[in-house]
Amino acid sequence: MYQKPTEPLSIGGVLDDGFRLLKACFVKALILGAIVSFLTNVPSAVLQMSAADGDVGAMGAVAGILVVVCLFVAVVFYGALIALVSGIADGRDTSIGEACGVGMSRYWAVLGCLILYSLIVLLGYVALIIPGIILTVSLLFSNYLVVTDSLGPIDAIKKSHNLVWGDWWRTSVILTILLFIFMAIYMLVGIVSGMGAFFSSSTDATGPMFTFINLVVVPLMSAVITPVTYAFGVAIFNDLKLRKEGGDLDARIEALNA
Repeated sequence: MYQKPTEPLSIGGVLDDGFRLLKACFVKALILGAIVSFLTNVPSAVLQMSAADGDVGAMGAVAGILVVVCLFVAVVFYGALIALVSGIADGRDTSIGEACGVGMSRYWAVLGCLILYSLIVLLGYVALIIPGIILTVSLLFSNYLVVTDSLGPIDAIKKSHNLVWGDWWRTSVILTILLFIFMAIYMLVGIVSGMGAFFSSSTDATGPMFTFINLVVVPLMSAVITPVTYAFGVAIFNDLKLRKEGGDLDARIEALNA
């Protein structure tokens, strides 16, 4: 059974905690991850295949509208994933239904935070690349705070920055390790898919092999990766909170002693 850490961990400890949390939440998170994967990948794949087939008329317009609608619906499940994994991390047997309820109740806050995060990070990259990189990491946990602490988008952005600041490099190292793991998985899938396309009799972007890759392989991989992303995200988030709250507690104790 998963036990939430009670003190800050080393980098290796955070990664180990992420694996333990992933084991505890995988089945439920996989179901939500499959829904998110379907909503974000399948409509986009249909739109791409419509464009490759030269269908830029009514079918292409319908596919484009479907992409936008599905992205807005997926926001519910982004919030639900955070609620589910955070609940399990806190020792609660959070159900998928309860998590989806939280996702719906925090829908506008999550959507607003996603938009605000994207705009701030984009401006950081437009101004200079380095500020964009810094903001990408320091504001990464704003949506977690919107769900777990019921903060508004602006307050969540500020608190995420405060949580990460002081541990930015450490957080970046952990995220880089995870990024390399994800890249290795996607590269392996890409190699296998490329070999399948090479040996396939069809090289058309709307052919059977490419259709199978776009509608089956990519969504399936995304569904599996999603629980991993949120389990390690919550593990890093909880460790940052322990570090920051522990520091605040030490400061209060020192003030009392003084």
